[in-house]
Amino acid sequence: MTEKNNSKYSLTAPVVMTFPNLFEARAVGKKGTATGKPKFSGSYLLVRDSLDHKTAKDICIGLAKAKWPGRSLKELKFPFTSGDAKADERAKLGKADSEYTRGHSILVARSTYEPALSEYVNGRAVDLTGPARAAAKAKFYPGVKVLAAFTFATYEGVGANPDGVCAYLDAVCTLNEGTRLAGGAPSASETFKGYVGHATQEDPTVGAEDELVD
Repeated sequence: MTEKNNSKYSLTAPVVMTFPNLFEARAVGKKGTATGKPKFSGSYLLVRDSLDHKTAKDICIGLAKAKWPGRSLKELKFPFTSGDAKADERAKLGKADSEYTRGHSILVARSTYEPALSEYVNGRAVDLTGPARAAAKAKFYPGVKVLAAFTFATYEGVGANPDGVCAYLDAVCTLNEGTRLAGGAPSASETFKGYVGHATQEDPTVGAEDELVD
């Protein structure tokens, strides 16, 4: 039997995207120190207990259990962080710039290759390629509402970095609406009917780092 070690998932409803880096691969590290291979990336605020949050976490847990049967999940890393914990951490420093993350789980996804980009117009997604891709950069701002597709996959840690499950960023579709973060918290994400998520097995083609599960 072939071991299942990856699965694709597309969001069923728009979420707020933060820290978008979709047009130029960049190497990042702690405290802004550039390390490792340059990557495209983004952070996505999943409402806790929403369908997308539950499904994404179930996929990650399923992959981890299939890869490491009987192993404690606490020993592994996952691509989620707690929005409440982030807001609390900033509040202790006397800053309120992360209050918008409360009630959310932050999914961090990265990719070595350019993610596919599109724009939602008149009820359908329009692909952005060539000159149209570059011209649409302003529509992928911090705080914008988007749909996104990911590939979740297991990986084996190196050195002090433990084994875990990471999220590869496959595609992002902007709705070109939502409050820009530079001016404050984004508007609350809305639930839109007609979007259908899906999970399928497929080998990933790019690498990504990960964050701790909340």
